[in-house]
Amino acid sequence: GVFDCSVMKINGTSHIENKGIIIFEGSYSLHDKFGKYYDVAIFSDVDYDTQVERIRKRNGEEMLKRFVNEWIPMEEKYFAVQKTAEKCDFIVTIPMKGEVSSLNASVAAGVVLYEVFKGRLGE
Repeated sequence: GVFDCSVMKINGTSHIENKGIIIFEGSYSLHDKFGKYYDVAIFSDVDYDTQVERIRKRNGEEMLKRFVNEWIPMEEKYFAVQKTAEKCDFIVTIPMKGEVSSLNASVAAGVVLYEVFKGRLGE
């Protein structure tokens, strides 16, 4: 199914046709219940101070409190229990410079996958 964060439940299904490279991203994309339907897994890492500053810039002080007190601890626990980073073929940190507060995870994954697969795709 497709999880809808706005209502916090699974809404419907989605069929994705394989056309070479499919990027399936998100904190839970490597959960054991999904199985191993991927060729390469990439964990995008960031240090705590940078993560907090990005959230502050993107979401403001009020939401930052919720992220720090709820989301980040739950995500860290999930990563530890699921051994998310250990399941990955690559662990990358993409440094951000200037005014950029975050890089969309799928864009970051696309950049990395392009570099990983460009030889395999003949480009």
